[in-house]
Amino acid sequence: MKNKMKKTILFICLSIIFASLGCLPYRFVTRPGASGQVVDLKTNNPVAGAKASLVTTFDSVRTEVATMTSNEGYFHLNSERKWGLFIVPMDPARISGDLTISADGYIEFNKTIHTNTMGKAIIDLGSINIERSIK
Repeated sequence: MKNKMKKTILFICLSIIFASLGCLPYRFVTRPGASGQVVDLKTNNPVAGAKASLVTTFDSVRTEVATMTSNEGYFHLNSERKWGLFIVPMDPARISGDLTISADGYIEFNKTIHTNTMGKAIIDLGSINIERSIK
């Protein structure tokens, strides 16, 4: 308990010092994440085993995260956040990512998502309808 109290007091003191200098500690988004449910466009049934991948570039670093949808068609791609100093006034940097959903027998789905370093860490895309390919 004492250790937690010391950390809290230290954080408050540092925050006061930084605030007086025009900057505050802040946990910035450096890679957004995404979540949603993949469903068949015509049947509205969930698509299990679809690959969801997200490619982002931030600060000249390109990253890709990927996962497979669950039996219910849900996916969740984790975000990444890092501590830094927010300098007042400062505009948050914009971050974009290219989401791709692919599944056997379906047309590939692509969507660009947008956030910023002070925005949402996980973008909830809700229901994503994908169309069967014609063969």
